[in-house]
Amino acid sequence: MLRSYGFNGAGAWSAVDVMRTQEQPLVYTIIVYPMNSYRNQHRKKFGGSYDVAGWQGYRFDLPLVFDNEFEEYVRRAIEPLAVYKDDPYLLGYFTDNKLPWRNDALDRHLTLLEKEEQGYIAAQKWLDARKGKESTVEDITQEDRMEFTAFFFETYMQKVTSVLREIDPNHMYLGCRFNQEKEQELTNPRIFEVAGRYMDIISINHYHKWQPLQEQMNQWGEWAGKPFLITEWYVKGEDSRLPNATGAGWNVATQQERGLFYENFTLELLKNPSSVGWHWFRYQDNDPENLRTDPSNRDSNKGVVDSEYNPWLPLLEHAGKVNRQTYSLIRFFLIPINSLPAPPVVVAPSKHLMFPPASQPVGFRRGLYSPTRYRSGWEATKEKVTGYEAGDNNESPYNPPLLFPGSLRKDRIPEYLVDDLYGIHSG
Repeated sequence: MLRSYGFNGAGAWSAVDVMRTQEQPLVYTIIVYPMNSYRNQHRKKFGGSYDVAGWQGYRFDLPLVFDNEFEEYVRRAIEPLAVYKDDPYLLGYFTDNKLPWRNDALDRHLTLLEKEEQGYIAAQKWLDARKGKESTVEDITQEDRMEFTAFFFETYMQKVTSVLREIDPNHMYLGCRFNQEKEQELTNPRIFEVAGRYMDIISINHYHKWQPLQEQMNQWGEWAGKPFLITEWYVKGEDSRLPNATGAGWNVATQQERGLFYENFTLELLKNPSSVGWHWFRYQDNDPENLRTDPSNRDSNKGVVDSEYNPWLPLLEHAGKVNRQTYSLIRFFLIPINSLPAPPVVVAPSKHLMFPPASQPVGFRRGLYSPTRYRSGWEATKEKVTGYEAGDNNESPYNPPLLFPGSLRKDRIPEYLVDDLYGIHSG
């Protein structure tokens, strides 16, 4: 079913070993949890829970990167991946998910941790080397904070990637799935600069927006010097008869509107030369009767199929419309206008005219998301693209409604590109 709607891969939390038994598996990714596993062990020192912790469960919102014991958990999590190192269907690996990388991490280490803790000792040593042993927390500037975030995050990167490259030198490292914006990693250039030195693709879970913003995506690409992959996003339909009370995604009225949201969001990604794909969260709806899952995945319409595997066809049909035309859409948005035949009508505004990016994977996760393999040099791959005969929607990139400005409308696309966008095309 997934391939019939243009999805071409499987992402984090998929049934990887079952998929690998197929003659031609979907391209897949693997996630492991070295920091999460160490945190679970560490909090036993505090009676099984921390007095103060952020929503990701880390004490004072600080990953324990400076603890020497963490290195044991890195190796324990990554060594089993050796069995996948020669598999051509594996795209790469994620380590952990949504770790908190706060801009005030230096202050937190020095004011909230006990002086004998390894995190405090490392932070104080860093501050002494930067400003002198007489310096105190009152001497910390915003520039100091940003520089410490780079040191803090790079400590995690070094420990994780050194073991990963040793165990599997053949596949990509896809990062730790950035998530937070306000005073955290998604707005911190120093974090992205470090990420660009260690990650092959920057993974980003992207919520709380109807569409990704071009200015922000441009910043991510410029700061990191690497492409990015959106690894979580979704909206929930109120016509699903589920409570939809959990999860970060917003609610819309119908499955049709979920489909329009999919179109609008992905079209914005296709306009950006640093974007190499997206991962819809997730394949199957939450099962409200499954109380073993975490509360954020308990009662919501996140999937492309319901909990009984019945497909949400309006969503899938809209998703397939974009997925099958990915490369044609890239050409439409990103190839300079002077390289195309003289158009009979005005085409996209100049902000869309950028250099083509890497191959654009599409898909989603928990059994289903995409990417095709990233190629160095950001070369667009050439492969057969089967078009979709679209109906006439009321939305377009050039005459947008309020919520879904990017949905496709055939009569708004230049006539000389209509066949390329909606017919069967070999790229």
